[in-house]
Amino acid sequence: MEEDSLPTGQRFSQVYLRPNEVLRDTGRGRKRISALFEEITDRITSGHEISIIIKKEIKKDIGVEVSNPPNYRGPPYLYTQDQYNNFFEYIEVEHLLDSITVIYKFLCSHRPKTHIYFREEVSKIFSEECWSYTIDEDGGVHYAIDEQFEYSTQATIYSLQSKKFASVRSNFEDALNHLDTHKPKTTEAVLLVFLAVEGMAKLWVGNKISRLGIKEIQKYIRPKIEAAYGADANATKAAMLLVNGIEAWTNTANQYRHAQESEEHSPTPRDLAIAFVSQGASYLRWMAGLMEK
Repeated sequence: MEEDSLPTGQRFSQVYLRPNEVLRDTGRGRKRISALFEEITDRITSGHEISIIIKKEIKKDIGVEVSNPPNYRGPPYLYTQDQYNNFFEYIEVEHLLDSITVIYKFLCSHRPKTHIYFREEVSKIFSEECWSYTIDEDGGVHYAIDEQFEYSTQATIYSLQSKKFASVRSNFEDALNHLDTHKPKTTEAVLLVFLAVEGMAKLWVGNKISRLGIKEIQKYIRPKIEAAYGADANATKAAMLLVNGIEAWTNTANQYRHAQESEEHSPTPRDLAIAFVSQGASYLRWMAGLMEK
């Protein structure tokens, strides 16, 4: 979905959500959003009453309850901040993101200026906690890059669930975190996703390589992939063409690696870093699948 065609002000789940989609968030970020809501209701007139109205708006628009936590023993009809703390901490992330839009729209209509502060603070939390989302000027939440990138990277993380891929997954997730900030560290993201692919190659061929380069791919990785497709001539030919792409991709990564070691480098352009990480993600999924056969 092109950035200039994104619908503004819509709830996240209306624009993006697919069944069984895995979305990224953190417990600390959830606590910060809860604290932000508490701060806003404390500072505005009739904050208590507004909290109750917003709770009803969330139920009406999203279909989920802002309810008391399991261990709550007070009167069930009273509002407490514990209800919102419980909601923000444990609700599914798509409902959390939707609730941000609901709260924003209510504040926009009933507490002008406060909605701007809320939107700016949510944006700050997304950035500082490396959540892969942004909030638009109308309170709608979007993926920080785009939905296809997010689907691809989440599929890659899912393919790396095995314990043997722990270090590979760690490098890949660190690469994503470097892209998911207000000031992305693009070269670091490029190098970390390369380390992930290099680590995957080392797992596949053992201790035969110390660094991944074109020679190592030709000597060790190409025969592995060729053997994986056996007598299927068409599949083997197609796979070998893809391996050519891995070689070119690796050559690009090593250029950035050498430039960083010499301390004479400029940041990788963001669009190039995103393309590089996307390619690396597909190579990781491919190799992980072949290793599990």
